Amino acid sequence: MKFILMAILLAGCAECETVGAMQCNGNAVEICNTNNKWELSSDCDEIEDFGLGYEWTCCVDPWDGEHACLPVEECDGGA
Repeated sequence: MKFILMAILLAGCAECETVGAMQCNGNAVEICNTNNKWELSSDCDEIEDFGLGYEWTCCVDPWDGEHACLPVEECDGGA
């Protein structure tokens, strides 16, 4: 029983190593905070496209190599 409880607790504690590092988690951009925990930076599903019809997704920006919310057409092969 203790093993199961510990596994559940650890699964919810996603740690990161480099403060400021970024990653995609589904359709969200996360940043490594000063406590070495992944924290939501941007939810790509919540970006307003102002009627332009863009579909936004999290991927690596081809210009700067950082994870970001971009229109699907601008992503180079995904996150």
